[in-house]
Amino acid sequence: MEVRDAIADIGLPLSSHIRNGELWVGDPDLPNGTDGRVSMQRFGTIRGEELLWGPYTKVGYLMKVASSIREILDRLDGMDLRRLDPAICRDFANRMPEARRQADDIFAGFRRRQAFLTQGTVDRLTEWSKHPGAPLAFSISRERRWLHLSVPDRPGRAGMRRTLTIGKWAEEAIPELPSVDAELTEKATA
Repeated sequence: MEVRDAIADIGLPLSSHIRNGELWVGDPDLPNGTDGRVSMQRFGTIRGEELLWGPYTKVGYLMKVASSIREILDRLDGMDLRRLDPAICRDFANRMPEARRQADDIFAGFRRRQAFLTQGTVDRLTEWSKHPGAPLAFSISRERRWLHLSVPDRPGRAGMRRTLTIGKWAEEAIPELPSVDAELTEKATA
């Protein structure tokens, strides 16, 4: 189960209360607004909130993409690029920058999502949830490779708890894509 699926499954609307990484709490010492809403003050920030609302990024798929690119580049590495058909080189060179940009964007997004699972973010969310003015009642903790999420009993709904196993990908560095050899680009543009 994905983290955001587990959060939704236990009825914890985190994405409704965290925007741009900012955490807010009600402040009873500040005057309420004219509409009767409690005045809010900024509590702090977290990183990786995109994990709560951003499009899914499947780790396995990304690793296959990186592996495929490496395999292609390894095959090209042993070839005499001067013997390749210039039309093939041109086509490759024309397509590669956009493919590279798209892959880099995917990996950058994945790195941002990874930050949500760090101990620092989990600790900040715990502090926020314990504040008397926090908009949500919940518990979150991390123990080695497990993320524990829970919400207390509420009127009409029993409390719920989920424990997720955090994959190794959450702590490992996301690989950088290898660069394309300049010789191929030169041949394509010649």
